[in-house]
Amino acid sequence: MFVIDSRQNGDARLPNDIYVNDAITVSPFPAIRLSSLDNRSSEGMALIAGRPVANSVVAHYEFENFVLERGEHEVADSKSNCIFMGVTQAGAFSQSFAGYDSIDNDAAGRILMFDCDQPTRVQFPGRLSTTLVGVPKDYLLPFLGNSANMRPSLIGHDNSLRSMMVACLNAFIELKDPASATAESALLVLSHLAAMTYGFHPSDHASLSTSLNNARALQARRFIDTNCHDPWLDTQMVANHLGISVRRLHAIFEETKYSVARHIRDARLKRAKRLLSELPHLSVLQVAFSCGFDNQSTFYRSFAQAYGVSPGEYRRSLR
Repeated sequence: MFVIDSRQNGDARLPNDIYVNDAITVSPFPAIRLSSLDNRSSEGMALIAGRPVANSVVAHYEFENFVLERGEHEVADSKSNCIFMGVTQAGAFSQSFAGYDSIDNDAAGRILMFDCDQPTRVQFPGRLSTTLVGVPKDYLLPFLGNSANMRPSLIGHDNSLRSMMVACLNAFIELKDPASATAESALLVLSHLAAMTYGFHPSDHASLSTSLNNARALQARRFIDTNCHDPWLDTQMVANHLGISVRRLHAIFEETKYSVARHIRDARLKRAKRLLSELPHLSVLQVAFSCGFDNQSTFYRSFAQAYGVSPGEYRRSLR
């Protein structure tokens, strides 16, 4: 874990020409110049927190009235060999690139992809919050060839891949074990989704097709986990969210060995187990309804099949 916080000493200003990798004891970052947008002002703020995950790095940025710059000198002296993929949670930025059109973004939820080994300058005139994942170029080179093809790209809400990429990025960021095989697999899926945004089609590459199915399954599971309290949640609702047919959704889940209905049931039971533990003032019937079950008998039967005890017995065992 590494952190840069301009507010640590009660002073929102940073010295001129500070480099991100020099300010961190052990940093996976390349050299990036960080400075105030207006050196006469003390209104700026910079916070960078991150950690290595698999062969990547995850970093959360919060900036206000600051500039990040990586010029030709920094690129030559400190190669990153990474494509950065970032999701903006709030705020706006303007980023320029050597040899490419600049990108202005003022909407949350868009994904910016850019080659960190191309000179770039980004301004944060207001408060901005964003999370970045560094994807090693080696994962993309089989599709894109040399880095000259890795042009900056802003993926908006009209791109059908965006919601899958956001789901995969968030899942990668939330990983508990940064050195696991799961982290490595998730990074591969992210790189393949990135390749698809450059025009490579899954029908032409078996590995892309596999990653696309994995991404859709992940997106479906996250949607189910978030909406399992809804009694109307069913296979059709999940398919509609993904923009695919129910038949296609079933085919994707066949590869995971768990049906969509099984995952919905398991998500509801997991939520019920948590509520029984954390909210003792709720009755068992209230817990059942809060987890999307439409009657108490179905809830009791499903809970006992999954955990070997009734909901009431489980709650009493916690006392």
